[in-house]
Amino acid sequence: MASEKGATKEKLEAQIKSADMTEDMQQEAIDIGHCAILLFKTQ
Repeated sequence: MASEKGATKEKLEAQIKSADMTEDMQQEAIDIGHCAILLFKTQ
């Protein structure tokens, strides 16, 4: 079971369903969230 998780890495993509932001602001929010997930990943 543990080896299955390591063997099958998923590529997750951000989904913005509704936002009152410019495209640049949306991309920056995605980038910041992505960095936060990488830095503070817990198991």
